[in-house]
Amino acid sequence: PNGNLSHVQTYSTRGVGVFVDGKKNFIVRFVESADKYKVMSKHFIEGSISDVHLMDDRTVLISNTFNHAIYRMSLSGNEAPTLIAGGAAGYRNGEVAKAKFELPLAICGSDNTAYVIDANNHLIRKIELSFNNVTTLTGIQGKAGLQSGAKGVGKVAFQSREIKAHDCTVSGDSLYFWDYKKNTIADFMRKVNINTGYVDFINTWATKRNHLGQGLTSSNGTIYRPVSYTHLRAH
Repeated sequence: PNGNLSHVQTYSTRGVGVFVDGKKNFIVRFVESADKYKVMSKHFIEGSISDVHLMDDRTVLISNTFNHAIYRMSLSGNEAPTLIAGGAAGYRNGEVAKAKFELPLAICGSDNTAYVIDANNHLIRKIELSFNNVTTLTGIQGKAGLQSGAKGVGKVAFQSREIKAHDCTVSGDSLYFWDYKKNTIADFMRKVNINTGYVDFINTWATKRNHLGQGLTSSNGTIYRPVSYTHLRAH
């Protein structure tokens, strides 16, 4: 890396890691072993990348926040990243190429489905790549809140002062994510059922922001979250 290693990174269960190298214009690289990495793409991506996610088919999805865009690229080869959704701020479901997001943050997924934290719309969006379709998983468009409930009732906020504090991960039928609302002093870990859209809190506790660290990941049904910059807690 060039010394400006980005905070965003993701690892698959196949022993391949993907990370972003740079602070302004990004180069995507991948790791095949502890002492070996190579450039995945020499193509720069302008803007702010909040997250990358390695899908099961060995393609990478990239959340390009301030361009309101989602990119896709193959783990093999050296082709330029392809814009698959967004590119202008807004809210629109339907065909992936015509879908709109507003400040997409974290991105995660399972099988051939990706989930996007759509911050300024206060939603979690679902991208079904096999069906070329974008829908809303949970939240109420334009209405921020920290409210549990079924799809159309439950609210999410995503009003963090630190955009890169957000992260998400999928384990089983649940998507786990960090949420934050203005005028509160904490981040909340929440979950949403990916089949029904019901959103809830993991517990009533919150994590103070100065102990948050970054990241949220899952392995074999266990969720790992940072409770400081040096410690992880398992759930």
